Amino acid sequence: MSYLPQNRENQLGSESGHAVVTVLIVIIVGALGFLAGRMIPTANLPGPLAQIAPAATSLASATPSQPASPENPLVARVNGQDITKADVQEMLKHMPENFRQFPEDVVAQIALDQMIGERVIDAQIGNSGLDRDPEVQKELANAQKQIVRSIFIEREVKKAMTDERIKKAYDDYSAGFQKVEEVKASHILVSAEDEQKAKDLIKQLDGGADFSKLAKENSLDGSSETGGDLGYFAKEEVVPEFAKAAFETKVGAYTKTPVKSSFGYHIIKVEDKRERPPADFETAKPYLEQEISRQLYNEIVAQWREDAQVERFDEKGNPVKDEEPQEQAEGLEPDAGEHEAVEPATGEPMQDSSAEAPASEPSAAAPDQASQAPTEPAAQ
Repeated sequence: MSYLPQNRENQLGSESGHAVVTVLIVIIVGALGFLAGRMIPTANLPGPLAQIAPAATSLASATPSQPASPENPLVARVNGQDITKADVQEMLKHMPENFRQFPEDVVAQIALDQMIGERVIDAQIGNSGLDRDPEVQKELANAQKQIVRSIFIEREVKKAMTDERIKKAYDDYSAGFQKVEEVKASHILVSAEDEQKAKDLIKQLDGGADFSKLAKENSLDGSSETGGDLGYFAKEEVVPEFAKAAFETKVGAYTKTPVKSSFGYHIIKVEDKRERPPADFETAKPYLEQEISRQLYNEIVAQWREDAQVERFDEKGNPVKDEEPQEQAEGLEPDAGEHEAVEPATGEPMQDSSAEAPASEPSAAAPDQASQAPTEPAAQ
């Protein structure tokens, strides 16, 4: 695994990186069928509600293309029907949030290929009149009902979301935040064949040389651009050899002998030590809202079930006792396992209060620095 997100091994924007990402997106698209259901407005639904809307056949390809112009160039033409850049951009608006982490040009190419496929299918459908087929009409009616349900419950959840509830959730999060010791350090990394160079650099430091300057001139990884700065990290977030040396070195001091790891030889300077702080309110808020939306969904549906007159019968038509409303509400929540509680500071799954602090949780107080901490798994 790369030592730092910014190092030379992280070439997501490169041609090879784009190829890998393209394959990944194609696999995801094939598995989720998202593009086939992109006309269902689910992108802004909170938490599990986004799963309510069904995947329905897109009718977007039947919509006339926006006229091509210098500002809106033509990107494809299928059977004489234009597809412009604006058409592709409109399609991208319906993509789920998790797709937007990929390079825009790669995702746009996938979207364009999907649109071309739609136009090809449309050409085969022609004037078949299938849009008036009873089966199609039934499916469209069902899709419309699902959309209305989704938007209705989304708005009910938003109305029930209060500042007081968010504040209480943040207070609970802060009170239960796990204590994690962190070190803020810089390092100089040289190759595994250059132990003598590492020793020579330590001699220069002993003679008063500037650590940051030496790191910029000699370090092999991406941290060289910032003078070797790695930000804050916990023991579990770095390889064992690096962790041991960093946590045993005093603040303001540097390691007097090279520290060997699977990356090479390190010279480590410790800048600070602290107990990791919880995320501030603004950072935590969107994650807390996601979890509260999930809770409100269960509460609202449970209350509606309690107020409703629900009668259940067995296969012989005999009355049976209804289940508890809360159990029913949870049963109605679609794909709940995909929307587990997340750690506000990181977006990672929440840990049980009795568990150890998560190894991958970056510092909320200094996210720009924490994101640069060494990330090689401790198992290596």
